[in-house]
Amino acid sequence: WMDTARTAGFAALFSGELTYFYTAGYYDAHPEAIARAERALVDVHRPLHGFLRMGEALIAHDTWDRLHEITMPAFLLCGADDMITPAAHSRAMAARMPRAEVHIIPDTLHGVMSEKPETFGLVLDFLMRH
Repeated sequence: WMDTARTAGFAALFSGELTYFYTAGYYDAHPEAIARAERALVDVHRPLHGFLRMGEALIAHDTWDRLHEITMPAFLLCGADDMITPAAHSRAMAARMPRAEVHIIPDTLHGVMSEKPETFGLVLDFLMRH
């Protein structure tokens, strides 16, 4: 994805990439929302060099062994079929954080909050309790 951004630009990178964010059913049922999301990803001001540095940091930065240091309540939300942040990874992260709770939402990918806006209630509940 970094090579695509570097050589072809954001329009080429984000066009069609949302298939990793949303289920096929959501994609088919909400073409206007998909088009808006793609436009927003392309139109937002982000310097290419900053985007590429972010990608490099995603690859190189590793604080896995320090997750136990996060002692405040933490909320992890993940789509059960997320390919970007797999549910197993979210569960493993939560297991390393002493006060974490993880919510895996069935039949969703990375765009869980867009596909299932009712899951925002889980966030509100968490905030109210903490």
